[in-house]
Amino acid sequence: LPFPPDGQCYRGGGLPEPHRAFYSPGVKYRVPGFLATSFKKDKAREFAGRAFANGHPPVLYEVVLDPEGRTVLAKRCKQVNYLSGLSLVPGEEEFLFAPYSVFTVESVLW
Repeated sequence: LPFPPDGQCYRGGGLPEPHRAFYSPGVKYRVPGFLATSFKKDKAREFAGRAFANGHPPVLYEVVLDPEGRTVLAKRCKQVNYLSGLSLVPGEEEFLFAPYSVFTVESVLW
């Protein structure tokens, strides 16, 4: 399983204003479905742009992985798959997190 080149993966989309208050540093949350991310920030920005074009406030999520995972397999995320050649988005380099993966908000910039 490859490790993201910069130790991060990205997800773009839309997030209505009333839901922004939920995302504050230190909050842990589970995503109840698969969470698709990309090694490429530009691809995530495309998805955020689509959301904006459809009238939704855009958002860019940056998922930071343990940097030791680059060289120490025991430190790598276990609940993710790299969908090389399987993604419906050309060049996406999709990193797909399993349902109920836990994420912690480190910082927020609106």
